Amino acid sequence: MGYRLYGKRNFASDDVRHIYYIVSNQNKYLALKRIVDINPDIYGIIFCKTRKETREIAESLIQDGYNADALYGDLSQSQRESVMNRFRNRILQFLVATDIAARGIDVNDVTHVINYNIPDESEIYVHRSGRTGRAGNTGISVCIIHSRETRNLREFEKKIGKSFERIMIPSGEEVCEKKLFHFIEKVKKIVVDEQSMKTFLPEIQKKIGVTTFGESHGNALGGIIDGCPAGIELNLEEIQNELNRRRPGQSSIVTQRNEPDKVNFLSGILDNKTTGTPIGFIIFNKDHQSDDYRHIQNIYRPSHSDFTYEKKYGIRDYRGGGRSSARETICRVVAGSIAKQLIKDIKITSYVSSVGNISINKPYQDLDLSKIEENSIRCPDPYTAEKMISLIRKIKKKGDTIGGTITCVIKNVPVGIGEPVFNKLHAELAKAMLSINAVKGFEYGSGFFGSELTGSKHNDLFNSDGSTKTNFSGGILGGISWNGYLF
Repeated sequence: MGYRLYGKRNFASDDVRHIYYIVSNQNKYLALKRIVDINPDIYGIIFCKTRKETREIAESLIQDGYNADALYGDLSQSQRESVMNRFRNRILQFLVATDIAARGIDVNDVTHVINYNIPDESEIYVHRSGRTGRAGNTGISVCIIHSRETRNLREFEKKIGKSFERIMIPSGEEVCEKKLFHFIEKVKKIVVDEQSMKTFLPEIQKKIGVTTFGESHGNALGGIIDGCPAGIELNLEEIQNELNRRRPGQSSIVTQRNEPDKVNFLSGILDNKTTGTPIGFIIFNKDHQSDDYRHIQNIYRPSHSDFTYEKKYGIRDYRGGGRSSARETICRVVAGSIAKQLIKDIKITSYVSSVGNISINKPYQDLDLSKIEENSIRCPDPYTAEKMISLIRKIKKKGDTIGGTITCVIKNVPVGIGEPVFNKLHAELAKAMLSINAVKGFEYGSGFFGSELTGSKHNDLFNSDGSTKTNFSGGILGGISWNGYLF
């Protein structure tokens, strides 16, 4: 049992830790969710004072996606046995119960007892806390109280001979990080039936995939990179440098949101080398001013995803666009920076080539691409860069925005990347680029301009050494890379 009786006085078990959280009454349920979320392996009993409260808390937990059910006096014997069997078999993670209904519960591996309301008598508290810390296990007894109830706890301390430790309610960041760590550990422990997977392994091993999560005004964004080979030495400082290049608030011509964008790697990297396991990472949001968007909570912004998200999912995150925000691209920067370090011989360079009706009137071969970082617009032509910046400031002063184009040049691409039909290289590139928020078009090689040329002028004629006189094809023939230069 989890408690001992000496004469007429109850003493709590040495195997139970007693902690408490102080919250206002209106925040008690939110605090309960934070407490259970910060303990992802929790298996517990939540004690309430009344049958009504027991039902309400259980129903709220169920609606919020938790495996919970209620145990109270109005249940029939068969209903009670059904609830208890599901709890004993761990089908339920939480049992919400009154003191009377919980009599006779005999489960040895309960990790937490949560007192949603502290009882009036210390004997009842000892009996509740005795539901955990059994059979040689340790347990935790949690009290969620109002500040005026601290006096009651002091009385409990005297009567049961134990001290209560105050714990602060975990922040959203702490909960997010804890749950992500827990998820990653579960992924790492999954036992794969290699014999069943044998047919698929060659194709799986060809691909490195990334799964991302998070919203513009959520607690954090992050992702898991899977399929990265083991033993690759990574320059973590270079990854952060790439994030710093993307970071908002760098100049007057970009969003003024001030985010540090510090990446934290959670798994898959040891001593700056990949371990071959999934690489988990997280970036916390610090400067999300959600109240700035409250006035458009019930308004659909033109040319945004507000309308379609609400119609498709029945709900939308109006705060900065939620998942549809361009802030989502921060996860791609982390994954892309790691990918760049895996293909060091391939050189990828991109720059702003036009803003509005102002554009660079030179081919990329005539530009000094080393000058890209010398101005805030990242245009390699200084004269054109100044004109672009001036136009953006002029448009911004009017409360408006303006579009532009980006040119990308990729050198040293091996011959043979891409497939002949559905997975053509330019199709894969187009998919990647068009999945970026607000991107409206994608061209490679001569692009749409090629439609104005005759075939004889558009054809890339071969030189005697296998190179070509022009590169209208953009380095791709039949969906497959061929000359080492993608444009």
